[in-house]
Amino acid sequence: MIGLDAILFGYRRLKALGEGRAVLITRLLRADVACREIGEGFVIIREGDVLRVRAALGGYVRYELSPPLGLPARLSLLRSHIPSLIVGIFCSLLVLFLSSLVWEVRIEGADAEENRSLEAALAECGFSVGRRWENIDLEEVELSLLEARPELAWVHINRQGTVATVTVMPKEGAPLPGVQLEASNIVADFDGVIEEITVNSGRALVSPGQVVRRGDILISGVITTEGTTVLTRAEGSVVAHVRGSVSATAMTEEHSEVTLRGDPLRISLNILGFSINIFKKYSKEAGECDIIDDVEECLYIGGRRLPISLEYEYSVNVAPRVEFYAVSDLPRIASERLSQLLSDVTAGGDLIKMRTCEEATDGSYTLTADYVIAREIGKEVEIGLVDR
Repeated sequence: MIGLDAILFGYRRLKALGEGRAVLITRLLRADVACREIGEGFVIIREGDVLRVRAALGGYVRYELSPPLGLPARLSLLRSHIPSLIVGIFCSLLVLFLSSLVWEVRIEGADAEENRSLEAALAECGFSVGRRWENIDLEEVELSLLEARPELAWVHINRQGTVATVTVMPKEGAPLPGVQLEASNIVADFDGVIEEITVNSGRALVSPGQVVRRGDILISGVITTEGTTVLTRAEGSVVAHVRGSVSATAMTEEHSEVTLRGDPLRISLNILGFSINIFKKYSKEAGECDIIDDVEECLYIGGRRLPISLEYEYSVNVAPRVEFYAVSDLPRIASERLSQLLSDVTAGGDLIKMRTCEEATDGSYTLTADYVIAREIGKEVEIGLVDR
């Protein structure tokens, strides 16, 4: 890829003829000439290094050197085209200006549903797409977000070109990938009876056969030896038998609500944080809507999100829905619903035993399953330190 500096100040394409590529690269390095490979055997050199390149390669390797390329060469061809020259200068300044803006905000460590809420909170803290990097105090934004969202334990904003990566960690949550806690405990996330415990780091506080409650410390990161206390990160696995119960009911007449989305009430074009209304519907229907559904469609090129998007605002209507089932179909429907519930609650564990019971009344049928599963119950919780 050709760099911006090469385009602005001029460059040439250089290629060794025959088998002299290795000699060409070696001679350029010895002459301290900056170069960059772009494929197909070509390298890029700056226009200002042409004389040094000729002196370094002369008599040592056969090579092919292109005519001057880049903006200076273009301008020399456009001397009689002043408008084109002005456009070129304007585009260069525009590129420099746009490179100083925040083009995209990526959030890591939060669910997809929470990303939009966090983006709105960041905007209230003075950090959003379209802001200039030089006008943003990242540490101040991080502190402001922690104050605005008390459920967060840690926030870090990292700049990568024009993209901002915001990494967050909720309180009492597992550490993010690649983020190591300084000191932590492994605590029980469920009530259960310990079946097996494996300690890689820390000190075990429970043993197989012991009953634990949610919140109990299973593996401690506080180790005391010979009167000295050391804080470390607890690591290990705790498998326990966990009891639970789920129920599923089917009725001959079931009432529910269905959400229907109406026509667009507003369409806005967002470019680098600036919003332009391109359609807005003024009607009685828009004023009477209780719920507004916002849908954002972003522009992607090469898998990368651009700071250009369309926002649609729809009216949302909630309509009642009634479904009727035959009495003979109720056991099957309740069984299918119970199977789905069991599949969800036993995911990631091994089913040890299960007992089901049924209850039928006029117009309804209920299936209840009491189960015991063996599953991992430990989760890592940070130990707060005084000096961080």
